[in-house]
Amino acid sequence: MKIKTIKELREMTGLTQEEFGKHMCGIPRRTVQSWEIGDRKPTEYVRGLIQYKVESEKREKENGNEKTEVHHKSYTGSKI
Repeated sequence: MKIKTIKELREMTGLTQEEFGKHMCGIPRRTVQSWEIGDRKPTEYVRGLIQYKVESEKREKENGNEKTEVHHKSYTGSKI
């Protein structure tokens, strides 16, 4: 797997920096911007997780299997 930059990954999605950050679990636009211009670098595991998510969603879309968002509830205090 070729390691891609955050900018390459964002461009694969066609999203703006703000949209991309929101799609990636609420990363602030300014953080995405800082990563793209080189002021800051994401940790390797964060960059890897972002790449995995972007490439997985791309494969799903190409296969005609739009991924459905799953929302998890917090069951604080309940016994499972």
